[in-house]
Amino acid sequence: MVSTPSTHSLPSSGSFSLNNNNNNNNNSVRPNWKPDTDVNACEKCRLTFTLIRRRHHCRRCGGIFCDACSSNRRTGLPGFPSGTPPQRVCDTCFLMDKGLGEVLVNDSMVAPGLPYVPFENRPKERRVCILGHAGVGKSALLQQFTHRQFVEDYTPTIAQTQRVVLKRPLLASSNSGDGGGASLPHDTYELVIIDSAGQSSCDVFQPSLSVGTHGYVIVYSITDRVSFAEVCEIHERLRECHPNAPVLVVGNKSDLERSTERAITAAEGAALAAELSCGFLECTATKANVATAVFYTILDMIVAAEAVVC
Repeated sequence: MVSTPSTHSLPSSGSFSLNNNNNNNNNSVRPNWKPDTDVNACEKCRLTFTLIRRRHHCRRCGGIFCDACSSNRRTGLPGFPSGTPPQRVCDTCFLMDKGLGEVLVNDSMVAPGLPYVPFENRPKERRVCILGHAGVGKSALLQQFTHRQFVEDYTPTIAQTQRVVLKRPLLASSNSGDGGGASLPHDTYELVIIDSAGQSSCDVFQPSLSVGTHGYVIVYSITDRVSFAEVCEIHERLRECHPNAPVLVVGNKSDLERSTERAITAAEGAALAAELSCGFLECTATKANVATAVFYTILDMIVAAEAVVC
């Protein structure tokens, strides 16, 4: 599900200028950078800058973002002479359509000429990393959630990232007294899901996966006790890098409930999750609604954790 962006014209304040009929940017104006002292958090993910989460200025719009939100560079920017090496830009300016002077909101919107959308009007981005032993069905869960397809054949994953826009109801507003005729208010989130390669005993968790990540899903197979035992190892390493992040433990392949293949009961899974102070679900990648529940659940956990911090 991809939301249609609100219509916003490009700024006319002179912070930068574009000439659609001239590709020479020598006479264009570079954007005014926001002073570092005025902004202490990424304008997209809202996370505070640290020694690890570094700040960057977009060379096109002047906005400030972190490493996790964009590592993109591009040429042909206003105010930079022809031949200038690629400059660091935010993800939106990276997708700018040069001919129209407009941009795309994200890489799932491929039609050219969509209007510029400021950071504050875009979906709130939250990053989720899927972890777990090789072969437990991490990629199958993601494929079912994003494409409503079940892939039965196992192919080892190197790593992949998917972006999905979700609308999360504001349940606190459900008693607002609108007579029930109007749809409930909602928040729109862009869930960036990192499907990691299957973890091995010698590489349980890569610290780089914690950068910019808001929550984690640790998957095991209910038919594989080795993958279940590895949940504790992954969780321990994860907590060393990201001690307070929400974590959801997921027992996959619940479609084998009546099979003699089941090795871990639901009660065992729930008990382990409770011991680790994590959420818990059993699921199957064969059903879209069940796979969807996994990602809405971790998003709910992330939002709830942020509300406590605030």
